[in-house]
Amino acid sequence: MRNLRQQVAQPQEHRSTFIYALVDPRNQTIRYIGKSVRPKIRLATHLAPSSLKKPSHKNHWIKCLLELGLKPIMEIIGEIDYRDDWTIQEKRWIASIRSLAPGYPPLTNDADGGEGIEGCVMPESIRRKISQANRGVPKSMEARIQFSKGQKNRWDNASE
Repeated sequence: MRNLRQQVAQPQEHRSTFIYALVDPRNQTIRYIGKSVRPKIRLATHLAPSSLKKPSHKNHWIKCLLELGLKPIMEIIGEIDYRDDWTIQEKRWIASIRSLAPGYPPLTNDADGGEGIEGCVMPESIRRKISQANRGVPKSMEARIQFSKGQKNRWDNASE
């Protein structure tokens, strides 16, 4: 793989999108599938303390590895021209790994792949906690104005 300096300075017209796997160094099993234009930087982001604050299966797994003095191994499993649709390959890889034998450790991906959290269904218990935490919290005047504008636009667009 290219060294980090070349990867960061890579011109946009020649850039690739990489599909990668994070592998557990203890048993060589794939535990996470992701995509990145700069995989080495993305791996560093996965390991950054600020990124590990949000509770998720992936973050819990990575924190457990770090406590043991280990780090996940990143393996590039696909390379796509940046102009092509990388979401299809990422979704295929995630589906493929999830379909392996029942004895294979589950992926820590929350979603089915692709941009955003499409395919991620938040558990009812988490939705209740978020709802409870937001109840009674006063909203700033700026937030209320933004919400009002959004609601007006919603109704304006509905009549078209």
